[in-house]
Formats: sequence, structure tokens, C-alpha cells
Amino acid sequence: MSYISTSQHVFVIEPHVHGHHGPYLRWMAESLAENGNKTTIMTFPESIQHPSLRDIGNTLPDTINVVTAKGESYIRKHQKGSGTGLVQRELAYWWLFRSWYLKQARKGKLDIIFLPYLDYCLYAVGLLGSPFGNTPWVGVAMRPSFHYQEMGVIAPKPAFQRFKKKLFCRLLKDKQLKYLLTIDEPLINYLQLQNTPDGKVKFMPEPCELGLKIDSSEAKKKLGIDSSRKVVLVYGSITSRKGVAELLQAITQSACPQFVDVLLGGKISDDVLPLFDEHWVQALQRERRLIVFDRYISDKDERTLFSAADIVWLGYLGHYVASGVLVQAAMAGLPVISCKDGILGWQTKRYNLGAIVRPSDIDSVVSGIRMLVEDKNQCVVFGENGQRAFGKNTFDRAKNVLAKAVSSQVTEVWSKR
Repeated sequence: MSYISTSQHVFVIEPHVHGHHGPYLRWMAESLAENGNKTTIMTFPESIQHPSLRDIGNTLPDTINVVTAKGESYIRKHQKGSGTGLVQRELAYWWLFRSWYLKQARKGKLDIIFLPYLDYCLYAVGLLGSPFGNTPWVGVAMRPSFHYQEMGVIAPKPAFQRFKKKLFCRLLKDKQLKYLLTIDEPLINYLQLQNTPDGKVKFMPEPCELGLKIDSSEAKKKLGIDSSRKVVLVYGSITSRKGVAELLQAITQSACPQFVDVLLGGKISDDVLPLFDEHWVQALQRERRLIVFDRYISDKDERTLFSAADIVWLGYLGHYVASGVLVQAAMAGLPVISCKDGILGWQTKRYNLGAIVRPSDIDSVVSGIRMLVEDKNQCVVFGENGQRAFGKNTFDRAKNVLAKAVSSQVTEVWSKR
């Protein structure tokens, strides 16, 4: 018997690269490359210009190959709202991923498939089995919700709740599925309590690294903000579901301290742009109570934004999954204003990270702001709680989880001589 070392070819499928998908995909791809894997990322042509993919192509051209494949029109035909539309969409992604796999497999051996966002077709895989034949695969699940209510997460009861649970459990029995990774802390707790066959499910902490914060006054000066002002940061893709309109309405109220400003850091989506045509919003901008950075945020800019912030806004609307912004706020030692719904509300309450509000209730938002700007000692406690709960959620830790999941495949073989 002789020992032969073999390298792995990891085929990564991520059709849509936008919003948080881009940074996620980048660090995951870098993690695979750092562990000696040759990686091919397949995506839609429309995604190829995303800054995260451009950065990968520039810095790791020898180990990561980004290729495109069509299928946007096929998926768009199945992008319907709910019920049977969701079933059709998942089945559409299942068939799309199968076709991409077969296309790439014809070019050479694939050792393992990696899905950074399994939720495109999670239940379809539970129903139909793996779309990748006999090739081992690993996926990251972020959106299962059948367990929410039993774990005390405030959220609407999902359609077909029992059926989804059965399909999820069936998915875990797929012979080619090596590991299912999740950032969903309640899901891990749920599986432990229910004695569900969860050996394949591993918790992957939501990663964040801000580096050393700079002095708050210095950061505010860089952004043209007076050091005496209190800043509420809204970070990431700025969509209407981030509750931007509700937060801006709150700071215009007479009961809200007038030394509170809002800082938007991230690309503004089309559904938010009409808000800036409103006279009262334009007045906030003229008064510098609303500062906008409408662009892709670099690591350096990110550090400045969080250093300038006094509070991080998580008063999202209809948002039930985990959020990396909460981890960033916690690592920065900042208190949050969070919605009561979803994993955001669940984690904010569980770890005592800040004020919990009903974003659609402006008075509730004002009360949350007042509590945080008027009670400095409590804000310190919130910040310390966050650092204690999430301080170890580094990229190195998350990369280690991913590396173990992927390297659990047979990368070494024995042969007779």
C-alpha cells in the first residue's frame, strides 16, 4: 500500500452575486483556495461585474476560476410570490444546478460541489435528491423557518411547515451530502432538542472582522459629522425592508433628541430612491442629519463607518433570518436598535444587545433611540454583551468550519503496488 496525496477541485455554484452574497462568496472562495483547493465558481453573466468577484479574479487568478452560464430567463419565469410559486422556483433552481453540474463535469473531474446558498433549492433537494449525481456536496442553509415558533423566534407560520420539516430531515439523509452548514443558531438548538438526525448539520458562525476601530471623533470628522452628534448607522444593502423610512421619520419627531443623525452606508436600492425625493428627507440631508454613502463599501470605509457610529440600526421589516450586521455591531461594541421579529430579535433579547422595537411604530423607535442616547452606562453593558457573545466570530473560525466540511472528503487514496 502506498500513500498518494491528491488535490481537490471544488465546484462552487452561486448564480446571483449581489448584496451580502458577494462578500460571503469572496471569503468562502478564499478559504477554499487557502486550503489548497482548485476552485471554479459558476454564476450568471450579470453577476460577473460585482466587486467581490472582480477582487477574486484579480487576487487569486491561479486558484479560483470564475465562469458564467446562462439561465436567468428560465429562473425569472418561475419567480412567483408564494405557495406553488415557491415550489416551482425551487424546482427550477434544482434543474438549473443539475444542468450546470453536468456542463462542468464534462470538462473534467469534480471532487466536491459547494453551494454557498443552498436555500435556492433546499426543499427540492429533499424531494428529488441531489442534483449532482454521485459527487459529494456541501451546502450552507440560511433560511429554513419551520423551527422558528418552537424556538421562540417571532415570525409568521411558514406555509407547508410540517412538509418542510420532513423534506429537511430527508435532505439530511442524502448519501452524497457530507455537511449542511448553517448560520442559524436557533436551528442548531432545535435539532438538538428534537433529536433530529443532525450529525451532518454544523454551525458556521456569522463571520466578521472590522480590524482596530479608530477614534470616534476622528471617524466622525472624516465623514463631516460633528463629534457632539449621535450617529445611528444603517449598513449594508439599503433596501426599503431595512426600515430606513421609519427610522428617518423617527428622528424628525419632536420627542426624539435633535442631536441624533442617520448614516446610510451601502448601495441604495431602487425601491428606496423615491424616498430621497420627499421634501422632508431632502431637508434632513441639507441639515446633515442624514448622511449617505451610496456605494460599495471597502474594508477601510467599513471600519470608519462603525467607528463613527454610536448605535447600529437593525429595525428591519419582514426580516426573519440572521444578519451579519448584528455581528459587526457586537464586535464593534455598539448597542443596536433591533426589530423584535426573527433571529435578529431573538439574538438581541437572548444576549441583551440593545433596544427592541416595532419599526412600524414610530413612537417605539423614538423610545429606543432615547433610551440608548440617554443611558450611557446601559449602552456600555450592551456593547460588552455583544463582544462577549460574538467576539469569536472571526473569519478564521468560520473558514476553519468550512475547511473541515470540505476537507472531510477523500483527499487521500491508498493503492496497491
